[in-house]
Amino acid sequence: MLEPAVMQRYLFSDDVEAIPGARGEDLGSEFHCHHGGSLVSMRVVSVEPGRELTLTADQPTTMYITTRIGDCGDGRTRIQRAFVWDVPADPDVAQSVRQVMESVVQAGEGAMQAVFEEKARA
Repeated sequence: MLEPAVMQRYLFSDDVEAIPGARGEDLGSEFHCHHGGSLVSMRVVSVEPGRELTLTADQPTTMYITTRIGDCGDGRTRIQRAFVWDVPADPDVAQSVRQVMESVVQAGEGAMQAVFEEKARA
């Protein structure tokens, strides 16, 4: 999941720049995702290789994104994602953020599924 080409697909960005963490580790690494004229920065704040990953993102609001990967048996994989952010005080802004996140989650899940299926076939 931390491969720039994979992130570019499920984040629907034009380009992803990867900056390794200290000593080349995944923890602390950053991804700068270019979306047209905007830039979303994501940082790895927790990682259990092959099992769980937590990122912070700065757009559309500061948030934490945790992805858990587990074996479902029969050669199937379960992907669970949790998004946590402070709800903006302005109800209109809060609703806009919620709508953006719903779209991102739905579109991203299809892209993630396609990536995992391609890797399984390879």
